[in-house]
Amino acid sequence: MKRTLEALILMALAYLILVKCSNRGATVSPINASELDTLEYVDTPTDGYEAETAAYFLGETRIARKYLYEKIRADLGLIRSKHDSVVGVNVKHNPYASPSYLLLLFDPVVTESIRSGEYHSWDSLNGICMLDTFEINRGYVEMQFEGIQNPMVLFDIYKDLPGLWHISTSGRAGDWPVLAMIREGKTIKYFFREAWGDCYCGCIFSRFSYFTVFDSQATYRGSFQNRSCDGTELPPPPE
Repeated sequence: MKRTLEALILMALAYLILVKCSNRGATVSPINASELDTLEYVDTPTDGYEAETAAYFLGETRIARKYLYEKIRADLGLIRSKHDSVVGVNVKHNPYASPSYLLLLFDPVVTESIRSGEYHSWDSLNGICMLDTFEINRGYVEMQFEGIQNPMVLFDIYKDLPGLWHISTSGRAGDWPVLAMIREGKTIKYFFREAWGDCYCGCIFSRFSYFTVFDSQATYRGSFQNRSCDGTELPPPPE
């Protein structure tokens, strides 16, 4: 646990330093505010899983907004085609919580009413959120929704159901390399994070490669690698 906390703190510091440094003369790709706030969503699932999950994460929506999805997908295509020699540029955005999935625990009486088809408090939600299937396993209700949907928004939608004792999302344990994106005002900043060192508990070491996109031009802004507590350089990532 202590090592995991230390890793998370290092990650947070890395993000803060990168964001502050990036404001010094960096030109970033503008996002049209009116387009960003449109209610037009993608027809999920798309054929671009990475951009779709990134768009619903940045937009904080259940389904990815079309404009964000198209912008992120185009930006990543530019970055990876023009800067394929930059180490880590092919690191993917991979959400920690599995899309379109919830795990619920109800009062046992309610669980039996769900099993018998007599529980209707969630009917309208299931229709709106496009429930695909559900299964009762050892008292827990596993819900799988259609398409690629933001599990954190689904969590908020279902958390107040009558008779519900517990609700959670699901995801694999540990830590891993990931593409992080920060939405700052009308811009998006891209950080390709390599990570290594005991990642099952929380990766100890991280190196970030930072990019912006403006006027169809992808620009590499540099990289940042965390250091050990005594200030010495960290070992390189494994090949």
